[in-house]
Amino acid sequence: MTAQWDSLYVRTDSTTAVAEALIATLTSAGYQRFDPFPGGAGTPIGIKETVKLFVAPPVDGIVRVIGGLPENVTLPLNFLRAWISDDNCGVMAYRDGVADASAIADYLTVGKSLDDLAKAEQRPALGVVNKSASTNLAPELAQFAEARGVNPQQADKLINRLTGQLFGKMDRQSSGEAGALKDQAKALLSQAQADVDWGSPQARKLLTLVESLVLPSNWRDPDFNSLREAYQVARRLARNPKALLLPDEKQALNKVAGAIDYQAIYMGK
Repeated sequence: MTAQWDSLYVRTDSTTAVAEALIATLTSAGYQRFDPFPGGAGTPIGIKETVKLFVAPPVDGIVRVIGGLPENVTLPLNFLRAWISDDNCGVMAYRDGVADASAIADYLTVGKSLDDLAKAEQRPALGVVNKSASTNLAPELAQFAEARGVNPQQADKLINRLTGQLFGKMDRQSSGEAGALKDQAKALLSQAQADVDWGSPQARKLLTLVESLVLPSNWRDPDFNSLREAYQVARRLARNPKALLLPDEKQALNKVAGAIDYQAIYMGK
């Protein structure tokens, strides 16, 4: 099950400690770190699996990890995970990387019990489902398609077909080199992680669940996509403080305060 939105919460004041634990865990699972941002070496050709995470500065004594780990990778720490998939949501506590439902008691707010959380989990939540949620299109492209009466799913299929045709021709002309870039180009067009619709039933249900939990004030913001865009601009400014920014770059940077203080962990194999 792939999560639309995924975050981990570790009780610590050390962003570095959490980042180092993530890197060590993923390295032992065969992943290698890369840096696709300004000043980095870029994305290696040939990787088939990627893990993209950001580690936030501590807030309220908790470090948030934005993004999810592969299902077969276990982080050997105590933490709480909250997630939203296409049709569900949930929270789970982990002790030394092992899921332990009873450990959720460690994260309950004063006056709340595991029974309260169980009741909230069983309570149906209503919402408006975003029609574009079932596609891999970037939200802006999906909204553009809908505004012009085009089915986002059909637009998604068209992009897949055009990408295949374009790189098929380029692959033949470049002796196979372009084919290795196809998946990366497709990911750029469709975005690796879609924006979650917080009005959907599963998101509204998660909002109810977290009312019983002690989470930092930044438990859901910034979202992954906004942070990635802001971090991209922040890294560019770190290299050249006098760089001229386009209006959309300024907007992206202003959307996430202190983006440069997050630690980006991009790894692949």
